[in-house]
Amino acid sequence: MYTFARLTDARLIEQHLVEARHLLENAKALYLKQPNGAQQYAATLQGLARTPAAFAQDEFMKKIIFGLLLSIPGGVFLRK
Repeated sequence: MYTFARLTDARLIEQHLVEARHLLENAKALYLKQPNGAQQYAATLQGLARTPAAFAQDEFMKKIIFGLLLSIPGGVFLRK
């Protein structure tokens, strides 16, 4: 992911940021309905990946967490 983000044009990262901000603005009402929603919205907006290293780190962490969440119960319940 890091290599791909480094090799692409910087305009693509900016386009991604614009689209992500637009999606967040559309979901702002849902954030504000939740307790501490304004803080969550601000943290999500501030936490958007802006550099290739941030993209790679975000992708890696999401896959590690998702993988652990699936592999542990899968190993326990699907073993023979």
